[in-house]
Order: sequence, then C-alpha cells, then structure tokens
Amino acid sequence: MKKTTKSLLAVTVAGVLALSGCAGSGGASPSGDASGGLTIGVVLSDASNPFFQTMADAIKEAGAAAGVEIIERSAPVGTDNETFNNNVDSLITLGVDGLITAPISASNQQALQRAVDKGIPVVELDSAIADWGGSIAEIQTDNVQAGSDAIDLLVEGLDGKDVNAIIINNTLGYKSVDDRTEGAKAAIEAAGATLVQVVDGGVSQAEAQSNVETVLRAHPEINAIMGTVSVYALGGMQALRTAGVDDGSVLVTGVDGSDAEFEAIEAGTYYGTAAQQPAEMGRMGLQAILDSLDGKDVEASILVPPVKVTAANVAEFLK
Repeated sequence: MKKTTKSLLAVTVAGVLALSGCAGSGGASPSGDASGGLTIGVVLSDASNPFFQTMADAIKEAGAAAGVEIIERSAPVGTDNETFNNNVDSLITLGVDGLITAPISASNQQALQRAVDKGIPVVELDSAIADWGGSIAEIQTDNVQAGSDAIDLLVEGLDGKDVNAIIINNTLGYKSVDDRTEGAKAAIEAAGATLVQVVDGGVSQAEAQSNVETVLRAHPEINAIMGTVSVYALGGMQALRTAGVDDGSVLVTGVDGSDAEFEAIEAGTYYGTAAQQPAEMGRMGLQAILDSLDGKDVEASILVPPVKVTAANVAEFLK
C-alpha cells in the first residue's frame, strides 16, 4: 500500500464528524474488506489515564462492530517503557495482524521495529517516535491548534479587556505540550495580548498550583491562565482559590478534555478547554490498520482538530 501525508484542519476519515471529545460520543465504526477474522493488538502508553482508557474502549467497540478481535496490553503507567516493550513483543509472538500503539518514548522504537520487521503494520496514536518513520500512520491532536484555541477562549471570555496571560508548561521536552505552547504564544501575539510568563508546571497538579501561586503574588495583573495539559490548568484554578481570587475575574483554560475539566466548566470555575478526541483517534487508528491490510492507501500523518468546550456546550461532554 502507499502512504500519503496530509495535515487535516477538518478530518475527513469516516466517523470523525461525530467529534467525539468524550468517551460517550458515537462515531462510525471502521470497515474494510480485510476485517474478518483479524486480530489487532493494542499497546497504549498509560492504562491508568482516562484519555487512553477512552481510546482503548473506542478501539474495542469499533473492532467488535467490524468483526475484529482486539487484544489490549497497555503499559500500566506512562513511564513504564519496559512493560510497554514486553507487551509489544508478546503480541508479536501471538501473531497479531496489526498493532495500534501510543508510544511512551523513543525507548519503544526497537520493539515496534521488531513488529514492522515481522510484516505487522503499526499505527502510532497521540504521539509518534521522532525520526523513526516505521509506522504506516501517525494520528495525533493538532497541538499547535489546541494551544491557540485555549488562548482564543480566554480572549473571548475576557470580552475586550486587556489580556495578561500566563502559560503553564514544563521543561521535560515533550513535543506535544511544547507545540501547544507554540500555538498559545502565537495566539497571544495575534490578539495583542500580553504574555506575562511561562510557568513551569512540573510533574503534578500540586506542583503547578504552587508555582502559579508564586507567580500570582508577583503579578497581580494576571487575568488569564492557560495550561498545556488539564492538570496544569486545574492547578492554576486551585491557585486562584488559594489566593482568594475565585470571583471570575481571572479565567482558566486548558487542553485535554478531561472529566475534571468538564465538571469545573459546569461549576463555573473554569472557562473552557480545547478537548482532544481520543475515541476518534482510536477508531481512525483501527481503520488505518484495516485499510493497510486491504491494500488501500493510508494517510501517513493526520492531525485531529481539538473541540472547544465551554459552558455553552459542556453538557454534551459530561458523562
């Protein structure tokens, strides 16, 4: 089959119009002449993360609808490269027909290459190993757009007021969140807003909260907080509560589309989020495998647009 590359502002693969930014959203099930009697392995990076649980559930549901057996053996946490690699090898030994993965890091490359060397097509979801190029498709959130959308929501919510924003990111070198920061900075500049500081969110919501509290004390002019992941944004929200600034004068947005974000939006303490679409990415990954096995062309790179969620539409995303 031939791989082609496409960056999608509006994804055109069947089912994406469902815009499933939450686990309960529907979508067209993958189909393909090659689907009958196939076994597809799934190894995602963090079985404890609701984002990947949603992705895995969507793959299983779509597989059942297409008559495909799905075997999931995801890593228990997002730092366990050894288990991830062992699970890939076990699925190779089982003789799966295809492999849907969400790699943790470049440490997974050799295991995934072993699958490719056995003639097993591999799809990478959510993140892709840099400079590898061994998968038939990389399906990821358009993270630059997600960062831009999160800032656009803040500008919209402040409705003509001067925007003095902070971005909460980290220094860990993850391309996805760095891309979100890039998009956020560009949106701040385009809006004529002020970027007060990029705050290090560290490795937890508590660390993000503590660091934002420090910045708020130094910069009382801040009225907009954007987190590159939901835990950072939620940490920013908690920092506002601790500072006694929970009257709506400072708005908070994030990127992810977690249940905690949706609940905070409904409660009125969190303005909005640029929600990812894990279920749709899962369905698209399975469709790419089935198309590949059927000899069809597969898009090598697909960027899935985020969905803006605010109080106006959050009811559609609450479970």
